Amino acid sequence: MKSSITPAKLSLILTLSLLASSAASCGETTVQPSDTTTADTSSDVTTAVGYVYPAEGFDGEEFHIMNINELYSVHQSMEREESNGETLNDAIFNRNRLVESKLDITIKETIIEDDWQYKKIVSQARSSVMAGDNEFDVMYIPVTSSVTLISEGCFTNLLDIDSLQLNQPWWNRGFNEAITLNGALYGAIGDANLSYMDSINMLAFNYELMENYKLDLPYDLVREGKWTLDEFNKYLIAAASLNGDDSAVWNNSGKTIYGLSNHGRNLYAAMAGCGELSIEIENDTLVNTAGSSRWYDVIEKLSSMLTLGDAKFLDAYNGDDMDAEKGGYVYIFMNQRALFGYSQVNKLQSFRDLPFEYGVLPYPKFDESQEQYYTTIASTATAAFIPVTNPDQEGTGTILDALSYESSQTVIPAFREISVEQKGLRNDDSIEMLGILTDSVVPTYYSIFKVGSDMITAVRNEICDKNGTAASIYESNRTTIEEQIKTVMESWEK
Repeated sequence: MKSSITPAKLSLILTLSLLASSAASCGETTVQPSDTTTADTSSDVTTAVGYVYPAEGFDGEEFHIMNINELYSVHQSMEREESNGETLNDAIFNRNRLVESKLDITIKETIIEDDWQYKKIVSQARSSVMAGDNEFDVMYIPVTSSVTLISEGCFTNLLDIDSLQLNQPWWNRGFNEAITLNGALYGAIGDANLSYMDSINMLAFNYELMENYKLDLPYDLVREGKWTLDEFNKYLIAAASLNGDDSAVWNNSGKTIYGLSNHGRNLYAAMAGCGELSIEIENDTLVNTAGSSRWYDVIEKLSSMLTLGDAKFLDAYNGDDMDAEKGGYVYIFMNQRALFGYSQVNKLQSFRDLPFEYGVLPYPKFDESQEQYYTTIASTATAAFIPVTNPDQEGTGTILDALSYESSQTVIPAFREISVEQKGLRNDDSIEMLGILTDSVVPTYYSIFKVGSDMITAVRNEICDKNGTAASIYESNRTTIEEQIKTVMESWEK
């Protein structure tokens, strides 16, 4: 689906795009959880009834996808070279061949090799658009690295593309609506790309330790809406024990069992789980929602329960998550030195051969009055962006929508099952929890828009250090955040 656009046309497109309203990426607001469901849980989405392909295809045209390499074992690639008998590989391969057949296209994927800073893929996207040669029909870019490109006018407002059925369950409607700003959505998350599911933050827990401590598995608490900080704290208290060690400081030769092995001091997922995201979108504008009485209550509660000296909590090493001597947070959980472990779905690949059973859970609510669970995703999650230089944006929308739909039928069920499979055994409870996690994903606005980051870091440290400085942290950052929000909104005004 290639075409050539003259520099004059490109200049006009970019100028109009810069004047258009804008919005983009991964953040959070107090939104209702996504209506997104997948084939294994939705009976009204079927090939026979739920999806209609166009009568005519695209005459064998190539469909070009720009994507990023698979950092941190996150599934990014959307193409597979051949069928090899592996469940997920074959589901992706067969999905693509089906869509190619239905729409008379050939899918071509270009992988940009990059690192965690994502500078190369951003540079490639910018260069491609400025060249005006329609090198790519769609670009999959980490949502937390897309804001600059959006403000530069590189992408199309997806809400203007009628062929994208963004209100359907094969798109993450709750998340996409939550990142719509000034009436525009530039990057959408859907089932065609697995990176957002692999990037979901969650808690993993050890069945064997649960049994040793005579604790009930927390699944029913989650189902009943009773999985709260207070309940979580009971589990941490029951598990934490020095077991004769001199202190709770990590020692690979020690015997201390921790309640929670955490990714350093990364406690934003826990705050977000309580519904406190600090930076949100309300009435089509970014707002600072920190500083409320509830915000302070959440900080105080987390600070009181996540204690270091008694081993209820460990701000474990996160430079190398499998470092034995320094105490990598994943290593600690995998070696049965913690009841709970901070995790992401992509980590489950390394859990498959563990000598013990494990389960997965969302982060707990603040209390039972909280209406829903909230789940965040890591910076590795990518969204689909359509360049303004694409001459057939409706056609691209048709193909993306079909890929997302067919994924919801085959790829997503395969992904969920193999993600939590343990020694060949199916874990239906954890598959159900993955569905809850997916449906409760919300954006982390502060990291997307680079607003309030210093305050969030200071609050995470306060939860661990317990200096009673939450109020001063808020006040000392309030003016800066207001200025940051003003700058973002002015740059994206219509």
